[in-house]
Amino acid sequence: MQLALASTLVAYPSVTTQTKWADKIKGADAALRYLRCVQQTLDSPAYQMVRTAFTFPDERTRRRLKDGTASPAIGAISDIEQLRGLAANAQSIWHRGDDFWHVVGWAFNCSVAHKKRWTRWRLWLDVTLDFLEGDWEASMKDAREDDANGESILQHSLIWQYISSQDPGSRTTRRRINRAILAMADAYSLTQFHQVWLKETATLKEQDGAQKSVGNVDFETGELGDYGSDDEDAEMQDANEDDASPGPQPATASADGVERLGGADAVHLRQRFIALVSPNDIYPSF
Repeated sequence: MQLALASTLVAYPSVTTQTKWADKIKGADAALRYLRCVQQTLDSPAYQMVRTAFTFPDERTRRRLKDGTASPAIGAISDIEQLRGLAANAQSIWHRGDDFWHVVGWAFNCSVAHKKRWTRWRLWLDVTLDFLEGDWEASMKDAREDDANGESILQHSLIWQYISSQDPGSRTTRRRINRAILAMADAYSLTQFHQVWLKETATLKEQDGAQKSVGNVDFETGELGDYGSDDEDAEMQDANEDDASPGPQPATASADGVERLGGADAVHLRQRFIALVSPNDIYPSF
């Protein structure tokens, strides 16, 4: 689906922080603009499209079973997998991430320890939160208008799907969510919320040769141009073979609290997440 692909391209290393072609990052920025335009024009019924696009594979399976719908026939192609290219399939955020909170935790780890990657993950978190907040507000509006089914409507929201991907009332789930939101690249956070993509923080080796123009991303047809080709990914991994990811810098007693949390942008995004998952009247157990 185009939304899932666009979300991946915003932070995809080979077209952002690891690209050797200046034009490729323009495609990632175009994907971000596309997502923001979609989010600003959505109304309540259309959020179902977003919930489908921004769902991890295991959650799709659970939802099909919960709704009583049959599994797709063998060999069938799902709505998420119709587009071509690694970025739309095996290398998609929605396939690489263990779950939503793994991706969030890693993104916030980058705010502290991997500033170059944070320049892209910050954008991804911001636009994703726009969708989550918009979807929740639309769900709340629908729930108020349909009091009899209000709880069920809220449980179909995207943020509740992420919260309930495990046992939503368990202490373990609450701790995992809290630790993801407050991840600061300490040893525990880096173990629990590891890199989304292989060697994501490595630096591409300098290579000779002039930069070339690459194909555009067509979100209507699913054509990816030169983005995410098998040859490009193999070349990127070979170039990074000897690189190692830097670890977090130790904090001193006088370190500024905001910087220890990744800077002002990271603090603001953490606050938005905390507000979104805070206890409320509908789900007092969380």
